[in-house]
Amino acid sequence: MKILLLTILLLQIVTTAAVNKNITLRTAINPTEPFAFKDPANNNTWSGFSIDLASLLTTEALKDNYTLTFAGDGDSILEMSGDDSLKYISPDCDENCYDIILGIYLQTTERSANSTFLQPFSSHYLTPIVRSDSTYKTFEEVIANNGTTCTTEPWSEYSGFETDTKCKDQDTCYTLLQDGGCDLFAAYRFQAGYRSVNDPELFEGLEITGEILTDVNWVSLPTNMALPSESIVMLSKWMYNVYAGGTLGELQEKWFGYKDDDFTQYFPKEMSVTSGVYRNKPQAYQAEDGKWIGIVFDSADSIIAKAKESGVDLTIDIDTSTNGIVSDFEGELGTPTGSLATVSPDCVGTQVYLNAKNGEICHDMILGAYTMNPARAELTTFLPPYQSIYLTVTSQSKFGVQTIADANEIGGDVCLWDGSYAFATLESMVDNPKLCATQAECYEMVADGHCVLTVDGIASALVQAKEYPGLYVTKEVIPNTETEYNTFPMSTALDPTTKVALALWQHEVTSDIDLAMVGLEYLDTGDDDTSTPESTDGTSSGEYVKQSWFVGLCMLGLAILYH
Repeated sequence: MKILLLTILLLQIVTTAAVNKNITLRTAINPTEPFAFKDPANNNTWSGFSIDLASLLTTEALKDNYTLTFAGDGDSILEMSGDDSLKYISPDCDENCYDIILGIYLQTTERSANSTFLQPFSSHYLTPIVRSDSTYKTFEEVIANNGTTCTTEPWSEYSGFETDTKCKDQDTCYTLLQDGGCDLFAAYRFQAGYRSVNDPELFEGLEITGEILTDVNWVSLPTNMALPSESIVMLSKWMYNVYAGGTLGELQEKWFGYKDDDFTQYFPKEMSVTSGVYRNKPQAYQAEDGKWIGIVFDSADSIIAKAKESGVDLTIDIDTSTNGIVSDFEGELGTPTGSLATVSPDCVGTQVYLNAKNGEICHDMILGAYTMNPARAELTTFLPPYQSIYLTVTSQSKFGVQTIADANEIGGDVCLWDGSYAFATLESMVDNPKLCATQAECYEMVADGHCVLTVDGIASALVQAKEYPGLYVTKEVIPNTETEYNTFPMSTALDPTTKVALALWQHEVTSDIDLAMVGLEYLDTGDDDTSTPESTDGTSSGEYVKQSWFVGLCMLGLAILYH
């Protein structure tokens, strides 16, 4: 086990040092001050908070050996805001399509159903602005003393509180407040801060109280859900790094005139979500004593611990009853993508699958192994990943077959779990696929000689192969699966604050660890049997590990020598 860990670590050190990846995003800009606007003082070039944020993200990308490019030709400008512009990053966009929009976008449940939102870069609420010499500093004090309030018409409708005067625009409200036409003006906190710094004449004699008049919401950059999962995962990570590293606060101070980079202060003191379980060893399974264990439970426990550090009492109510274990249901609900019906915003008990089970299984999230992909992203919201995975081959040693190409060459059947990620990935690569109703059935069929090999995620493959004599995990890594990620999905219908909080805590759990190393302790079954199946090149799989360790060490030495 220690050799395996060292092998992976050495090879990753070498690979990380050698590989530079590129992510290019077709970028549109939603022009709204202070986020993105053409600056007359700088030859009308694009400026603003979002532009600076994009630059910080490219800097973070370089630390991970990525080149991040926001590509635009200067005409990729959306002169509209809100929901109308989001159609340009929709997965089904067919004209003038983009991958990301730089601008101000409020996260809402409805928008989350059509776009992926990165970590938030600002909290969002209305706050009072009053005259500096006023004795009234809060909304309640103004109302209690028969004072008058003013705000712009769209904001008064959004805020839900009564106002005496509706101004046609912000400037009118500021002027009215200065002239004594009202005692309080309600404005968005970050926009008020921007005006106070950049338009001192308009803000003369006024001050921002900081009182929160509306629910706190979150502003972020929306991306296309059809982006490869690697791009979404890395963008989310880099956005979190900007937040956690303090540069987000510096950027807020520059553009908003204040720092508001501790989002945890806006979380409720108690939060609770319900969860189902997707049974898939080593992700989630029962030990001999009946206790549920696995990588996802470790991750859930870590999230709860991080929530406690933020002063939040988080409960994840895990349903491990018959109706909570979604992988055990027959039909579509027993597949990863199909089981997402239990966290769909329109989940109503999924009665079509439950006639014989007499239960209702709508949850806020599912603990289980779910690889991110666009089809699934349309159904639910994914947390940051807790483990990186790739697909690999498990073979029957007596057949001497180690790769998909080997199986195709001899006309051998390849067992694929119907509806799984492996099936969707390999459907066009396998000449003779044989579909299995369940994951266990695939392994049993290979063990019984009905298929020459099966394909599964590396963690699952290493565990499952131990259960069947004669099976071993070969060297093959299925192309284009090396950067897929396991995560557990949340309901798209969850309120934005809950989603922001859970994602933030998951980032904190994984920010300082190598995702490829997570959960490897579950792969050590304690079996000391040394009669490891022979591989087709005459070496045992144990000897292959030793050789890999030696190769990795040599590669590391060469990397240092030529550095």
